Amino acid sequence: MEGLVNEINSLREKHREQTVVHSKLLTQQNESMAALNEVKLVDDDAKIFKTTGPVLSAQTKQEALSTITKRLEYIKGEIDTVDKSMSDLQAKIEEKYKKVKKQMSG
Repeated sequence: MEGLVNEINSLREKHREQTVVHSKLLTQQNESMAALNEVKLVDDDAKIFKTTGPVLSAQTKQEALSTITKRLEYIKGEIDTVDKSMSDLQAKIEEKYKKVKKQMSG
């Protein structure tokens, strides 16, 4: 039984870690959506600047829209992966709880 409890605790810790990753991804998604909305507001011929590390570089509006859209697609994929992982971990936790209950009642 102690082994099951340790497994549950380990799975719960992994789930907590995935929750933190999920939260960070949602923040990145929100920031990218805000950037996308702002870029859509500027004139088509406006220069848009982005930082890459310590470097500030100019982009066209279309380049910026493309970059942000690709970033959003990547983030969405990562969110989907983390969601699946969290769901799998939750199912494993529930399975372990059932085993503990069964051992306690039997």
